[in-house]
Amino acid sequence: GSGAGFESSQEESEEAAKANWLEKAKEIYADADWNTAKDSGIQCVKQGLYSKCFASGFPCHPKTPD
Repeated sequence: GSGAGFESSQEESEEAAKANWLEKAKEIYADADWNTAKDSGIQCVKQGLYSKCFASGFPCHPKTPD
């Protein structure tokens, strides 16, 4: 997932990427969550004072208690 465009803050860009990733992940698993994603990570690029981030990971179901 990635945000719509470049943001003025890297934190905003990371949040936009996670939100976009979550939107796509919920199409696979309705209970998907960034915190339970396997091999999750964020990569960002900067252009001047702006940044754009990309979130990747495999959506997983939350672990069930034993």
